[in-house]
Amino acid sequence: MEHDILDPDGNVIGTENVCESTPVDDPDVAFGLPPDDCFAPATDPLNWFNPVPCPSSVGPLGSEARIGDGDWSEGLLQYWKVNHDPTVTSLDDLPTTACVQNPLDAAEQICISPGMTRYRMYLYEIASGTIPDNQSGAGATGRTDGENGAPQCYGGGEGTLTSNPDRRRLSVAVINCDEWGMSGNSVPSVDAEFFADMFVLRPIRGQSDYNIWLEFIKFSSSGDEAVHDLVQLYR
Repeated sequence: MEHDILDPDGNVIGTENVCESTPVDDPDVAFGLPPDDCFAPATDPLNWFNPVPCPSSVGPLGSEARIGDGDWSEGLLQYWKVNHDPTVTSLDDLPTTACVQNPLDAAEQICISPGMTRYRMYLYEIASGTIPDNQSGAGATGRTDGENGAPQCYGGGEGTLTSNPDRRRLSVAVINCDEWGMSGNSVPSVDAEFFADMFVLRPIRGQSDYNIWLEFIKFSSSGDEAVHDLVQLYR
């Protein structure tokens, strides 16, 4: 089956500064949207490379290493402080009056808030033209050795980038594994209970780390536009 060749998303900030996935493991330079706070060991404030089980996981018993609780408050504070404004010291300092038009829905405004999701932060940065970039020295810290959220390996020019389709949103099948007797990597033919839209937090590093970090957006139907038979996140 042939597939359309789609441009990379306009905002692909992760935790790599070049297309070869060189890690940027430094909380003082621009970095990608972090996972839930509960995954963070004390030795790793970015909590990507050595996550710990989430004691407050919303998943069933035994899923603590894979399912978080949705709270990224500390990560949000650090993310905004490093990537946007080094003067903030608490979530109360966030510019809650900073609002932009949702690039995917002209009737909706996206405003900075302590309870916003990472998906909405991603959309805000696209719409406001504030995609993090510390490599240029123009970021909040003035350093040049951090993350650049613009596509790193794409050569087609910014004018051809697209945010439609929404390249970092996946629609995944939700399956009742107990009902179908599924375990491990078994792949029987089963029916999905429903579908869920998920936001891809970072590019997959490959080789040493094939984990896919996702944030739940909403439940969806199989007919939604976000359902693709082939999805790749390009830098």
